[in-house]
Amino acid sequence: LSDLTRGFVADYRVFRKGEGCEGATINRDLCALSAFFTWLEEERGEHAARPHFRHEEESAGRERWLSADELRGLLEAVPATWRPFFALMVYTGLRLGEVVGKDGSPALRWGDVRLSEGRLTVQGRTRRLKTGSSARDVPIPDQLASLLAAHRIACPGGPADPVFPHPFTYGQAQKVFNRGCEAAELHDVRVHDLRHTFAVHAIQSGLPLPRLQKLLGHSTPAMTMRYARHAPEAYFSEDAARIGASLSGATDREAEAVRRAVVQRANPA
Repeated sequence: LSDLTRGFVADYRVFRKGEGCEGATINRDLCALSAFFTWLEEERGEHAARPHFRHEEESAGRERWLSADELRGLLEAVPATWRPFFALMVYTGLRLGEVVGKDGSPALRWGDVRLSEGRLTVQGRTRRLKTGSSARDVPIPDQLASLLAAHRIACPGGPADPVFPHPFTYGQAQKVFNRGCEAAELHDVRVHDLRHTFAVHAIQSGLPLPRLQKLLGHSTPAMTMRYARHAPEAYFSEDAARIGASLSGATDREAEAVRRAVVQRANPA
């Protein structure tokens, strides 16, 4: 612990930049180190000198997303056995590692998928130091439910079995995806862009940012705010109308009118 000084942090920044790492990557590394010091204090009762963690500037980030037509072309281009896999990613916004298991995330298992309820549970990363659960529930649209139901017949398994067993691996998924993009004539598209596609279409459909943050499993609102600019202009006028109605008391009057109607219906003369 005595080696974790401000000088060490400065040298680490230089080293990571020399490897070509972006500011966001370096910030995540330093956040993990900061979380370690917090864990030492809260869980072990050890109070070590905490170095100053200055955040690096982060770029706006890459954002490539697919239109409905592009997505349709991609799903038609990939092998039929892989169609449920990529449909799951784009209809739920899951990370590739959350589907097959990677970087501390367990693979999605059949016990996590509840087709009858129309939802699945993404288990939290096992490597996180914080004690609170980071699991989240994500809805399963009807378009995806039918594909998963057929996939379960083709790949049956118990609650503890992965939804996508071998050969559905991290590396193989990227290879199949790249070949599908080439066949569909989609350029500059990566597997992670399916997650961006989910987020953009969710915002365009009117999903509130706080709800999208929960569905994506973002730790901070700032990570989700990048998608705010995709909100349709029409929603701004609707929001203005709601705010104006509340400030003028119209919302309260409407609520009172509804309450009276319910009372009258329950107690007819």
